[in-house]
This record gives sequence, C-alpha cells and structure tokens, in this order.
Amino acid sequence: MPLLSSMLAALSRYRAALRNVHWEREIRLWSGLVLFAFVTMHLLNHAIGVLGVPTMEAVQHWRVFIWRSWPGTVALYGAAALHVGLTLKRIALRTPCRMPIEEGLQIVLGLAIPALVLEHALNTRYGSSILSTDDSYTAVLTRIYPNQIAWQTILVLVAWFHGIIGIHYVVRHKPWFERVREIGFALAFSIPLLAIAGFLAAGREAASTVHSEIALAPEQVTGLQQVVEISYQLLIAGGLLIVGALVATEVARSWRGTVPVRYVGHGETALRPGASLLDASRQNRIPHPSLCGGRGRCATCRVLVLSGLETLPEPTYSERMVLSRISAPKNVRLACQIRPKQPIAVQILLPTIARDAGLDWEEEAYKWGVDRNVSILFVDIRAFTSLSKKQLPHDTVLLINRFLGEIAQAVEAHGGRIGMFLSDGVMAIFGLGGQRGMGARNALAAGHAILRAARMLDDELGSALPLPFRVGIGIHCGSAVIARVGDDERGYVITALGETISIASRLEQATKELLADMLVSEAVVQAAGTKPPGSVLREVPMRGHDQPIRAYAYSEAFSEVRPAAQAETQPEAIP
Repeated sequence: MPLLSSMLAALSRYRAALRNVHWEREIRLWSGLVLFAFVTMHLLNHAIGVLGVPTMEAVQHWRVFIWRSWPGTVALYGAAALHVGLTLKRIALRTPCRMPIEEGLQIVLGLAIPALVLEHALNTRYGSSILSTDDSYTAVLTRIYPNQIAWQTILVLVAWFHGIIGIHYVVRHKPWFERVREIGFALAFSIPLLAIAGFLAAGREAASTVHSEIALAPEQVTGLQQVVEISYQLLIAGGLLIVGALVATEVARSWRGTVPVRYVGHGETALRPGASLLDASRQNRIPHPSLCGGRGRCATCRVLVLSGLETLPEPTYSERMVLSRISAPKNVRLACQIRPKQPIAVQILLPTIARDAGLDWEEEAYKWGVDRNVSILFVDIRAFTSLSKKQLPHDTVLLINRFLGEIAQAVEAHGGRIGMFLSDGVMAIFGLGGQRGMGARNALAAGHAILRAARMLDDELGSALPLPFRVGIGIHCGSAVIARVGDDERGYVITALGETISIASRLEQATKELLADMLVSEAVVQAAGTKPPGSVLREVPMRGHDQPIRAYAYSEAFSEVRPAAQAETQPEAIP
C-alpha cells in the first residue's frame, strides 16, 4: 500500500506538471524544429549539386523516402499547420510595439515564406502527386533555371534565416552555447551559401543538356497554372482576413481601456488589456532586457512586483521552473509572461546594456551573467609589502609589471583568462571554453608555469632584491557566475563571482600558513585526474564551512630532488 500511494502521488504530480506546461510555446518550438529539419535536408541536398545532378538525385531518393512517407507527410504538414497557426495567434495577442531588430526580422521573414514557397511546392509535390509530373532534380532544374535564380535564392535565405533566428533565441542563454557558438555561426552561413552554389552548378549542368522527354504536357501546364492562381488568391484572402482580425482585436482592446502600470524610475504608463508587461515596456520605450525574445526561457526580463501581485494569475509551470533556477522570491515575475488586468507597480531588476558598447561576441555572451563550471587560480607575491618598502617606486612598478606579464602569458598559453588584476597578483579563470574537467588540468599546468616564471625572476633579479622573490598559488574548481562587469565609460571586464572564487582565494592565503608554494583543492585533483608531484594532502579551515577544505600542498623544494620538467610531464595519478 505505501508503494501504491507513493506511485499515485507521483502520477498526480506528473499530471499537474503536464497541465502547467506552456504547451503552445513547446508545440510552436518543436513544430518549428521539424520544419527546420526539412529545410536543412533540402539545402544539404542542393549543396551536393556541386558534385553533379546524378549525385543530387541519388540523395533526393532518400530525402523523398523520408518526407513523402505517411509519417513524414503527417509530421511535415502537421508541423506547418501548427507552427503557422500558433505563431499567428502569438502575433495577434501581442500589441503593436517596438521590438528588437532581430525579432521583427524573424516575423517579417516568417510571413514572407508562404508567398515565396507556394508556387515551388505546388509545382513539385502537388504536380508529382496529382498531375504525375516529373519532380526529379533534372526536370525541375530544366524548368526553373536560369529564370528563377533570384526567386530561389531569396526563398533559401528567407526560410533558412527565419529558422536560425528562432533557434538562436532559444539557445543563446544555455550554458553550453558558448562552446558551440563559433561552429554554429559558421554553419549558419555556410549551409545556405553551399546550397546556392550547388543549385547554380547543377542548374548549369541541367541546362546544358537537352531533355525533351521531361517537358510538361499542355494539360499539366494548364493544371499547374490553375492551382497556382487559385492558391495565391486563397493566400491573399487569408492574409486580408488575418489583417482584419488583427485590426478588430486592436479596436476591441482600445474599447476596454488601459491598465495603469507604474515603473520605478520611469513613471506611470498605460498597458492595453491582454498585452504582456514586456510589450508595455517596449511600447513606451522603457529599457527592458529580454535575452530569449519574450519566450519565457530566460529570466532577464524579470521584475519585482511592488504592488498588485495578488491580482496576477499564478505563474505557469514553465515560469516557475525558470524562476526557481535563480531562487527568485514570490514577488518576482517574468515580464513576458504576466498580462496585468489591474493596476500594478514594478521594478525592472536587470539593466539593458547598449548594443554599441564596442564589445566582442565572447563578452556579449556574459553580459547577463551565466553559470559555468570553471577552475579558479589565485596567485600573489609573498611579502610584497616588505619588498616594496625596501625598493624605489620605479623598481617596484617594473617588477610588478614584469611579473604580471609573465602570469598573463602563462595563463593564456594554457587556455585561461585573466579575470582580475590585483595590486600584487592575479585571479585567472580556466574552463570557459567548456573543457573537460572544468579546465582543471590547464589550471594546474598554468600554476607550474607561474612557479617557473617566479623562479626565473628570482634567479634574474635576486641580487637586486632585498628578499627572495616567491609567490603563493591557490586553485579550486566548481560552479561560478561568469559575468561582464563595468560600464561604457570605464570599460568592461569578464570576471568570476561566487563561493568557488572565495575558496581559491583562501587557499592562496593558506600557502603562507602551510609554507607551500601551491595549494590545489581535492576537487581540482579529482577533476584533473592528477595531483602535483610530491604534494601532501592537508586541511584548510574555511570561514562559513563546517568542514575544512581538503587540498594538496605542493612545494618547489620537491623539484630539487627531481627536475621540474620531469615532475610536470609525469604527474602522479590519483590513488
């Protein structure tokens, strides 16, 4: 009985979760992915045209087998109907407002697709199925090349980039997006260009050969012309009907009056009933970030509801999941998901960062802060205060700049990034590129390189220094918030925030207490699969932790027994 009760309770929770899922959004996404898969396969088939028309037709056989089977046909046309219908509904529900350029471009491209693809679809699928026309590549290319080169090129670009923009909105806030951004960018532009090149090459090949046997019969030409004409008339009528419905919806909204919305720092504005809070912000030119384009997949548009929270409907399951990831309190909601019907007061929680700040793509990925599993390295010059007191300011600056240059080179050579320059040290971040083991191996290698650089500087400048030149290094790995901090006037830097950074800093400080050159946390050793040679496991007390941090203490005294190069190339494996 207890087992049955637990199973029934789990089933009840599952059914409740299904009821709360934002089904329209998910169906619109997955139907769009089905259509995008069809377009991708079509363009790849075009790209093979550079190898010749026979090769294109060999691949076409398998593509047609997939999409003209009963499952493929149902999936394709069902996805088209669902995607178009739900997208039109989404457009109808939103009020006319200002929106980001890429979002408006996606809508325009999507609305242009039916007009561009209609004749091509009828000449191929309808013609072959109903009028028994030949829709092989040889036949189709002979009929459309070269008269429809521009039309086909526009169709390829419009359909492809409509899908690319939508996918970008969905994945741009994902933790793994940074790892695939460059290859995704390359594919996004190379696939349509290769498809156009294949179409042109195959078109020239088909046009150079006379194919009298594939010419359309007069009754086939007449049948295609009639169905194309009727279809365009229906498309125009449908477009006018949709425009009329949108106008009627807007008129009905105007009759219902407006809902007052007060923004902290922006005064009071009016919102049309049925519009989202994000729409109101855009309509009134209030800066309001939205990384996913108002699809409820990120939390960048979140607001603090100061009054009127009780008048809002409960958040959907999807909204709750997004807010729970950031541990948001109950009075924080997503502006793209709430449609106030009563007066409300809100505060936008995240700032909008200007597009013209001169930032590169890599920094743009971190402008809102993202969770990453990384390795953090802290390095600090030992006894720097005593060292600087016994030197002239000029000599101190030269020493610091020389050492910081060596550190930066060691960090960047091992795939790391300087996250912060301290007065006499550096914080470095490893694993931003999604390397295995959170970049722990690279952090260890960089730590050894920094110790070598410090030893080299001591050998080179030791006679001119009042104290031996020594450094302490602390390395820890784990989850951290990687963010771009700063402002337009003074510039931005990428840095790391969170407990992982505090632990790495504490380990660096503990090198003085334990008389070690480098302290590497047990988590780093486990992630890297190796530990510094000759290191000893120690425990480091950490404020706010019930248990001490276990770390391996490494000292370069070990290198006197075994050469440094040998020690680094033959690390000891974890027992």
